[in-house]
Amino acid sequence: MKRRGAILLELLIALAMLAAAGLAIAGAIERGVATSERGAERARALDLARSAMAVIDAGVASAEVVTGDVEGGSILAMPVWGEEEGLGINDAFDRAGTTPVRWRLDVETSDAGRGLTLVTIGAIDLRRGEDAAPEATLTQVVAAEQAAARGADGAAGVTP
Repeated sequence: MKRRGAILLELLIALAMLAAAGLAIAGAIERGVATSERGAERARALDLARSAMAVIDAGVASAEVVTGDVEGGSILAMPVWGEEEGLGINDAFDRAGTTPVRWRLDVETSDAGRGLTLVTIGAIDLRRGEDAAPEATLTQVVAAEQAAARGADGAAGVTP
């Protein structure tokens, strides 16, 4: 009888250890998933900042036009040319299925000398609040002509 009690006690201790190990593993998996999701959000913010920088660097739009809320999760989905439909690039996006605005791009420019402009783009996740710190910040020097290629109204600027 004494032996049966010892085996039952050993079994209960083993089950408790197994449950503790299972909880520890589940917690590690949960933290790993959260870290992965955070990394994906940061990658999305960097992608938006890079896309906006490319639009500015190519001279397609000015920093003033790119600044603001991003519709549908893509910088290209917004009418950056000051027209309702833009120049046709918006046709590639199904606006009916787009997600609500959840990102804002804050673009700052400053003179870098020698005909260059320092452009800093911050991608802010609006789910964290209007005054949240940028999820990602990208800084690049571009030619001044590209940074001011199109005015805030979307009209093409004159470059010397």
